[in-house]
Amino acid sequence: MMITDIDLATLSAADFAPGVSVTVSTGEEVSEIALEVVEVSAVGQAERAGGAFSVLMRGPADTLIEQGTYRVVIGDLGAAPLFLVPIGRESGSDALLYEALFA
Repeated sequence: MMITDIDLATLSAADFAPGVSVTVSTGEEVSEIALEVVEVSAVGQAERAGGAFSVLMRGPADTLIEQGTYRVVIGDLGAAPLFLVPIGRESGSDALLYEALFA
């Protein structure tokens, strides 16, 4: 199955509802890591059509994704290059949390 590329300018907060699965291609030994969207928040004004928002994602406790830009498959939408930032461990679990900001 061919995965289409998504134009970042067209993504909106609605594309990242909690529970949506994303797959990060890291190019490392563990080349694909599954994350789950846990929260989407508006973050002010933006000139982009999709508005400004933040996406918080949960990943496995044993595999850290370093800060950087990765090819990310977003549910059934397709793939886009996203800049991911690890922001710590989820309260009450060992899961790692990541944020992507769209502004």
